[in-house]
Amino acid sequence: MAEPIILTPEPVRISAAGSNVNQDLRLALDVSTYDELDLLLVCYEMSTGGNITVSILTGMTCDSESSWVTLTSFAATGAATAKKLNVTNFLRYIRYQLTTSSTFTTTFAIDGMARRWAPRDLASPPPTPPPREIEPPGPRWRPSQTSSSSSSMSTTTSTLGRGSATTTTTPDRPERPR
Repeated sequence: MAEPIILTPEPVRISAAGSNVNQDLRLALDVSTYDELDLLLVCYEMSTGGNITVSILTGMTCDSESSWVTLTSFAATGAATAKKLNVTNFLRYIRYQLTTSSTFTTTFAIDGMARRWAPRDLASPPPTPPPREIEPPGPRWRPSQTSSSSSSMSTTTSTLGRGSATTTTTPDRPERPR
């Protein structure tokens, strides 16, 4: 699914003399939720003796000027031009940088579409294991060979191999260890 992104909210007019002009750090765009960007540079005006290069920088933090690397570049050669670039493998933030060796004045805008290839919010949940069988609540009941309804004790008679029958008295439930 594609979503529109705007790197410059309105056309930007820059006049400078032979240097790099970077977009302010506070205006860097967070693109961490996207996998691919289609960017469009529209140059409305350019007055210079040479060419202007508009680079897209990417970085993990927008706290420092030192951690930015060039992701891709547009070569703007004249006014009334539009250039499109497709970029992947970017870091968390992006911003622009203008570079020229002469004095220049230019007006441009950068916007585009951002895509997610693996929607993080629509991903299917992991399969749930089948429910375990749960014993019904209450005391465990163990059937005995003979039970007496008049007392809480049961009498069991067993016959041993050679002797006479013996009688023992055991409680219906096993005792809990203390």
